[in-house]
Amino acid sequence: MLSPGTSTTERPQAVATRSSRDHCDKERFELFDHIIDKGLINPVFQPIVDATDHSVVGYEALARGPHNSVFEAPMELFSVAAQLDRTQELDQLCQARAIESALAAGLGNQLALFVNLEPSIEQLTVSDRLAAALDAASRHLRLVVEVSERSIFDHPASLIRMATNIRDRGWGLALDDVGVNPESLALLPFLDPDIVKLDRSIIADVPTVDTGRTLSAALDHTRRSGALLLAEGIETGYELERAMALRAQLLQGFRFGRGQALPPVIPRGVHPFATRRSTFERSEDTPFDLIEATLPVSIGRKDLLLAVTHDLERQAESLADAPILLAVFQDGFRFGPCTRGRYEAIRDNASFVGVLGTGMGNEPARGVRAGNLDQTDPLCDEWTVAVLSPHFAGALIARDLGDTGPDMQRRFAFAVTHDREIVIETARILAARLD
Repeated sequence: MLSPGTSTTERPQAVATRSSRDHCDKERFELFDHIIDKGLINPVFQPIVDATDHSVVGYEALARGPHNSVFEAPMELFSVAAQLDRTQELDQLCQARAIESALAAGLGNQLALFVNLEPSIEQLTVSDRLAAALDAASRHLRLVVEVSERSIFDHPASLIRMATNIRDRGWGLALDDVGVNPESLALLPFLDPDIVKLDRSIIADVPTVDTGRTLSAALDHTRRSGALLLAEGIETGYELERAMALRAQLLQGFRFGRGQALPPVIPRGVHPFATRRSTFERSEDTPFDLIEATLPVSIGRKDLLLAVTHDLERQAESLADAPILLAVFQDGFRFGPCTRGRYEAIRDNASFVGVLGTGMGNEPARGVRAGNLDQTDPLCDEWTVAVLSPHFAGALIARDLGDTGPDMQRRFAFAVTHDREIVIETARILAARLD
């Protein structure tokens, strides 16, 4: 039967149109297969310059499909990859081709090569081609790995593992697209990047409250950590003026060059940054291990620790700059209905909320990320609440003393701290266990 309102004269045309579309899709998919099979990705390289004299200090690798093909533009290429569920495969090919092209052009290790990698690659089998390229990059190139803001939310545990591996290889680390999602600023310390790349919207658009919040957090982070600020998308004199007003040390955009092949003669400048060793090297298993030898530890009962916990939770619910909240509940059954409702309310204000314990499940509350602890994990003996924002840091860190008897009378060894570095490292230890 025909559907209501469809005439017999309309139907053949609809079938023909669908048939043409299917044929077109088939051709595009076959061309995509050919590109992947033959490795037909053409990297181009956009210069990154020093803000003081505009000398080239590095290049960002950008992917392009075969010249004059429907896939020359990367958006079309990645659109089809998503339809075919082959995005990861395309990503790895683009990364490998970027490194191979830089090596072939003789880029060397005086200038930096910026390459995009996503934390999800930690969970994948890396292709032989990419593995070989990364090994060669470790020996011959000055690699800076870029990850995007969304990675912090999507893969926090993988992000921390990836950052550790990057530090171990001696590569640089850059956080891309800063400002696209102002909420992610509270998570900036997890990555502790060498370079903070301001999204073009921060430079080009009319300033807003969110712009001010982004700039305040980014500038504070660079001041604390020694990271460099890179302004992207510089095209006009006005945008250059604004980038300089923000004291950006690195610049990128059409004003200094579009993406193209590396020049026959590579400039022999010196990049103005050095990779930094950071607190990712710490090896403490739990937050209490972190503070036991550095902070005065008190003994208190559960009712006292609950009061401190509720105060930190109120901070997370009321802070204006989208904080994160991470908490350890020992056992999942302690995350009861009242606590669940409280944490859902906090999530409405916070940028990220995660809870850990045995038997937490996949999503213990709306919008709350879970970490399901093994019963042998030493973190099961601790009670920790950490709140972190660009302008606030606070944590309760406690260890169960194993009392029996009334629940509210159980004793804990504990410390309360607002030391930002300790709170950051506490949050990292917890985030590394999030599923």
